[in-house]
Amino acid sequence: MKPLFIILALLLFSPSAQADESLRNCVSNHNQCVQNCFEQKEDNSPAACVAQCAGVEAQCAGKVGISNSEPFIRKKAEQLEKLLDDFFGDILPLPKKEAPAEKPTDT
Repeated sequence: MKPLFIILALLLFSPSAQADESLRNCVSNHNQCVQNCFEQKEDNSPAACVAQCAGVEAQCAGKVGISNSEPFIRKKAEQLEKLLDDFFGDILPLPKKEAPAEKPTDT
């Protein structure tokens, strides 16, 4: 399951070299966490501990993916905003006036 998650994360997030190192850190931390789960001498179920480790790994990989995709998403959002402004600017020219600073007294 873990190799499948790593491959999926690599494909979805398209990490750079720095992100690849971050993903390696996530996996390394996960492996250490799982090892600690099996070394515990308590009566608690190791399955619950391993599930917590998997949740932490997923959160770590998600943060890496978001940090890598954020610049791309911002660029595409700016391009879309410009496209919509150009398209609707010809059809519906909107005034670029600011709202009055004072609030109306009568409602």
